[in-house]
Amino acid sequence: MSSNIPETFFSHGQDWFNYAASFGVSNHTTSFVLGFDVQLDEDNLSQAVRLSLDAEPILGCEFIETETNPVFRRRSTLDIAKYFTFIKTKNVDEALERFIKVQMTKSIMVAVELFRTDENDTLCIKLNHICGDAGALKQYLFLLADIYLKLEKNPS
Repeated sequence: MSSNIPETFFSHGQDWFNYAASFGVSNHTTSFVLGFDVQLDEDNLSQAVRLSLDAEPILGCEFIETETNPVFRRRSTLDIAKYFTFIKTKNVDEALERFIKVQMTKSIMVAVELFRTDENDTLCIKLNHICGDAGALKQYLFLLADIYLKLEKNPS
């Protein structure tokens, strides 16, 4: 983890509302599915996900309830297995449905899963609605793609 990243970030009214709404009022996960005609480099994608947690530090946080003002607190360890998984499957639809149905908790803000068949890949990104909406998910997709492409050109 970069030492320049603060440990705590203030939350705002919309974050509180989105968190409260996750208790049965609304779906608190936004998902995006993207199919590819080729296979991605899963190691570069894993590294891109990890680097994205520093580029957008809230994504490496958990939402902490407090008496006065809930905060986003940076996780002390960013175990990539919590944020990125790679699955080889013969039935993408079934695996994708299983991944999307798993509800996100206040401790994980983003989850990325790469599904591989013999022919191609399908990428699914889930964003916790506590930290962002569909527009934020779109921005994250562009960020992840940018980091991934830079890693393809220059792995260091």
